[in-house]
Amino acid sequence: LDEPNVLLLDRAEYALDGGDFAPAEEILRLDNICRAALGWRKRGGQVVQPWARQPETVTHSVTLKFTFESEIAVSGACLALEDAAAAKITLNGEAVPNDVIGNYVDIEIYKVALPEIKKGRNVLTVTWPFGRNTNVENCFILGDFAVKTEGETARIADFGPVSFGDLTGQGFPFYGGNVIYRFPVELPKGKGTLRVSDYKGALMKVSVDGKPVGRIIYPPYDLPIEAAPGRHEIEVTLFLHRYNTFGPLHLVNERESWHGPGAWRTEDENWSEQYVLRRTGVMKSPEIFIETE
Repeated sequence: LDEPNVLLLDRAEYALDGGDFAPAEEILRLDNICRAALGWRKRGGQVVQPWARQPETVTHSVTLKFTFESEIAVSGACLALEDAAAAKITLNGEAVPNDVIGNYVDIEIYKVALPEIKKGRNVLTVTWPFGRNTNVENCFILGDFAVKTEGETARIADFGPVSFGDLTGQGFPFYGGNVIYRFPVELPKGKGTLRVSDYKGALMKVSVDGKPVGRIIYPPYDLPIEAAPGRHEIEVTLFLHRYNTFGPLHLVNERESWHGPGAWRTEDENWSEQYVLRRTGVMKSPEIFIETE
């Protein structure tokens, strides 16, 4: 991986103004439930841009409680969230400083360092001021771990073997960064062609012994390779997409090719409590064809 793995936090118990926690609900849905409780208009796709909003005095707060399991203890993880400066954060009852140590993907998603995630059950709470113009969004735990999903839940796990094929079932269901595949080959005398004919991502770039030799994106997914006879290391970097990190992961209809704001707020038969992920990865083992002289 070229960036930390991701545990998506998009479902939480929630409490308004320090009250009792309500049962866990998906973030955008609980946001509107809280708005309805305060007599405010629900948040949807038709919103005023931040620069055009009228200033407001915020007098309410909302607390989200994320409960997640981990099969291993994890040190050095980060929490990525919006409005970090205004957030009060705890992990397993321990106060977490909201000092920003960087950004994650977007300049408005900030990273803060977390204390050790313990093996077993963990409870993360985040409290924000809550006003009409507040946007409650998903949070993300970033770190050196694998992730397993089961239906509507996800947990941290240890890394296992990783092979060609769908990465979402190999510990990376929400990962959207680049993935680097390295493998040794013995090349005889002659010119070679590398073929990577089935992948789920945006494009691939290829290096031989650390030297870039080209990119693969269009059919027939072939790339000429010239190297001296002998053992070489080929590196294929797959550029993924951010759908499984930020996309509408509860949208049933996987065939929709265009998404508007409503895709994140589906209901009834087009809503899934379980995660609906897009496959990612190099799906088929690369092949090398040799043209002998």
